[in-house]
Amino acid sequence: MRSHNARPSGIFNVCSILYLTLFSLLAALVHTGANESSYECSKFKAPNNNTDENIVQEWKAADESLWEYVNKNVPAVLEHTGSAAFDDHLKGVQAILRYWNSLVHLTNAGLFHSIYGTEGFQGFSLPLSERLAIKSLIGIKAEKLAFVFCMVDRYTVDETVFEWKNKDLASNTSIYHLRSRPELERFQIYLTKEEWLDFIELSLADWLEQVKHMPTGD
Repeated sequence: MRSHNARPSGIFNVCSILYLTLFSLLAALVHTGANESSYECSKFKAPNNNTDENIVQEWKAADESLWEYVNKNVPAVLEHTGSAAFDDHLKGVQAILRYWNSLVHLTNAGLFHSIYGTEGFQGFSLPLSERLAIKSLIGIKAEKLAFVFCMVDRYTVDETVFEWKNKDLASNTSIYHLRSRPELERFQIYLTKEEWLDFIELSLADWLEQVKHMPTGD
């Protein structure tokens, strides 16, 4: 996906990279087929058949406590998109982000991205009283991304995409102002440029994982 060593220089770069990546991945997905075996070994997820075994073992060790929490707290039979169970979707988003070589806090956020319920999915949600436990489990940066993903009004996210601000500011400067969903009283959400880019990357991974699981109608 995006490089974490260099940042886009403007709206053309940001939006073009996101949309070109999206459409190229979707086009390739059509050719991979929709059967379950090709999905499990999809080259758009990691680990896959090409992943170094040492990295696989490192991920397994890191994931042990995270997946244990998900498996314990998320109903395995809960359908999320098409035939995909909710816990499978969470792990799928994490796998896509790993294929993109995303940073650890972002892959952790991928595994917990909709754990509090989202604008489009209220089938399961942990109470917000669990936020401290989640922070301890996946880290503060990852939990904030997951929290924002669950709380945000997507319309306010779209506005920031079309009003891209390419300002050379300190990394801790909050320049993106979002709002929570109307039923959450539209409280303000502030993101730095780094947090915003992470959020867009997380959103793209979530969307791609859901499209892969959409029913074909056959």
